[in-house]
Amino acid sequence: MTNDRPLLTQNSQMKREGIYNFSLPALAARLEDGRTVKVCRTAGSCAPLCYARVNAYAFPGVKAAHTRNLTLIIDDLPRFEERMTAEVQHERMVGRNVRIHDFLGQLRCVS
Repeated sequence: MTNDRPLLTQNSQMKREGIYNFSLPALAARLEDGRTVKVCRTAGSCAPLCYARVNAYAFPGVKAAHTRNLTLIIDDLPRFEERMTAEVQHERMVGRNVRIHDFLGQLRCVS
């Protein structure tokens, strides 16, 4: 399945701040083909309290987008690398921040 939706997106809060984000599902995900993938292999007692499993992260559309991202990485890593590299190097990204997996921090794009 080809999916050329942008990998770097912005929710309303991030858009106001000029930050793009890329996320994966929290804890684990069931892919469209039925595979279950544990995303956070070190999750333990923190799992029930995980911020990335509640609020907007639990919306069906958000979960689906995060699962698409994970599927692309697992099934076609070279395509993911190609697409992400092109997006980060795009002129609109100069001087912008990119938040990876939302709560892991931000990177600044410099070209």
